[in-house]
Amino acid sequence: MIKIFNSFSMIGLLLMMLVITADVIARRIFGQSLSWVYGLTESFLMVIVVFLGIAYTHYKDDHIRFKLIIDIIPKTGLKIITAISHLFTMLFFVLIAYQGLLQTLHAWEKDISTGGIVSLPLYLSYIWVPLGSILVIIISCLRIWENVKEIMSPERYKENT
Repeated sequence: MIKIFNSFSMIGLLLMMLVITADVIARRIFGQSLSWVYGLTESFLMVIVVFLGIAYTHYKDDHIRFKLIIDIIPKTGLKIITAISHLFTMLFFVLIAYQGLLQTLHAWEKDISTGGIVSLPLYLSYIWVPLGSILVIIISCLRIWENVKEIMSPERYKENT
């Protein structure tokens, strides 16, 4: 499932690269940029790339860490700190998902759309915020469960004695 969302993120990134390149070429050759590129990039593609990219990065556990600190903390302490970190991540993204869902529903109910030449409904953009956030919440819950299970495992007590 997460790989499907990562594919959406990569397609969004590729599409963003292509339309921005086309915009630059049009501006250089014809002296006029494509008016719809900025709206598409800002309102849709960036949201997809960022929120699905966050979920995929969280899934792959590729976040930046202070390796010096991680190396000196005992394994059990590191598991506790990691579980607490995932708990705060989960709570933060619950708030983002809630607000994103409210924004999405508001845009849908009020039929809010982008301005400009190409008018697209904004709920199609906003929906990626709660979707990406829900993925992060699910991943955080699974990581908390894994860490708590390892902390509470009987094997850990046998290793320490």
